[in-house]
Amino acid sequence: MNWKTDLQVGDLDRNQKLEFMCKKCGHTHYITTEQAAAAPGAKFLYLDELEQKSRCPARGCGSPVRLAINYQKKMTGFVGGMA
Repeated sequence: MNWKTDLQVGDLDRNQKLEFMCKKCGHTHYITTEQAAAAPGAKFLYLDELEQKSRCPARGCGSPVRLAINYQKKMTGFVGGMA
């Protein structure tokens, strides 16, 4: 078991970005979970099932893709020191 078999599309935040990277050509595209859940019944798909059903949208490719969750949190440097 891993995070792809434990999480469903509906479990994620609506604006969470999903990264799809083609295993063959390396094309990367991003969609939100709201876009992924737009198809009927897609809200209840586990992320591994979504990964298996997805294909590369690059022209003439259509190969399987690898799914990753894209966390875009603002990172800041350490601000501190010795007093």
